[in-house]
Amino acid sequence: MRAFTILLFSLGVAILSGCGSGNGQSDLTGEVTLDGKPIEVGSIMLVPVDLSKGNSTGGEIKNGKYSLTGPQAPLVGNYKVEISTNKNSGKKVQKSMGKPGELEDLLVEAVAPRFNKNTELKVDVKPGGMTANFTTLSK
Repeated sequence: MRAFTILLFSLGVAILSGCGSGNGQSDLTGEVTLDGKPIEVGSIMLVPVDLSKGNSTGGEIKNGKYSLTGPQAPLVGNYKVEISTNKNSGKKVQKSMGKPGELEDLLVEAVAPRFNKNTELKVDVKPGGMTANFTTLSK
């Protein structure tokens, strides 16, 4: 009977440790601007500074806000932050799945490289959930 009680206790501890933020993840939410205005539609990507300590995660920016929660929540730790959104270049190109001569707007990256592919942005994700706002520029 004692062995059965110990087994039940151990099983309960194992189940409880798998709940909530016991997996090391922490919700991250916030706002993102480009040249002082909320980014209407874009993306945010978190890349671990130490690649051996977790995976990248990211999500959508909509109406200037992002929310990395649930399966998208990052693990606690230090990350580089990459922000991306497109703008119209003013040029037209052949529509990829269109009829010959059917044109569409050419979209280009609106955010300066120092905020995406060569990012200077960082965040230190702490346990318990947190808010982090990011300000980006087009130049």
